[in-house]
Amino acid sequence: MISTAVVLAGGKGVRLRPLTLNTPKPLLPVGNTPLLDHMLGMLAMHGFERVLVAVNYLGWKILRHLLEKWSDRGVEVIAPQVNPQDTADAVRRLRDFIDGDFVVTMGDVLTNMNLREFADYHERSGAFATIALVEVSSLREFGAVLLDKEGRVVHFIEKPRFDETYIVSVAYCDPARLSALHRNLANSGFYAFRYEVLDVLEENPQLMDFGRHVFPWLLENGYEVRGWESSAYWIDVGRPATYLAANFDLLAGLAEPLR
Repeated sequence: MISTAVVLAGGKGVRLRPLTLNTPKPLLPVGNTPLLDHMLGMLAMHGFERVLVAVNYLGWKILRHLLEKWSDRGVEVIAPQVNPQDTADAVRRLRDFIDGDFVVTMGDVLTNMNLREFADYHERSGAFATIALVEVSSLREFGAVLLDKEGRVVHFIEKPRFDETYIVSVAYCDPARLSALHRNLANSGFYAFRYEVLDVLEENPQLMDFGRHVFPWLLENGYEVRGWESSAYWIDVGRPATYLAANFDLLAGLAEPLR
């Protein structure tokens, strides 16, 4: 059973300034609770025993918060100051702290996704990597994923233009392969990996970002990447409008954890 999770919490939150000038985005309150605590609480509830919080911008504030709030919660929380260049680079720099298969989550997302079901699906499938997929109104801000009939990812486009999705749709004329694009299934930023992905990252230092570099590289080189579809509540808390929406949604009970 996968018991290790990585939470990427190093972003500067530029689009949320001035709120993030003195507060790292993962510590912004949503429903009077820091966004990071929502994620850590969900991971603990779903049986993850070890959580690595990759920090960078104002990382000392996150570390202080974790020491004050998460020292005795029954889950081991480690927060290395990794100073990464991007998402995949953060995981690359955490290699010494990872000893098996693991999941990756984002520290700026509010969701009630069942990450235990996600991790278990990944293990059962035998895939090298699995992407949790959520339905969005527009793919322009996310990674678009094209699946085959068995749930394998056959194409990945990061933040596609409309003409790119159309060209891919024509290239894959099997209707079963088009469903992911037509339903706007997007990369949620939650991933499950076999431990060996760390070898891939180590041997290919040019792979910096999961969406722009890692997943296209894995597909080009014949690795099996699967998509796991989730109907859970999910919102990227990266802009003032979505930050406000996340607070309202939480108060309305839309983001209650799924057990």
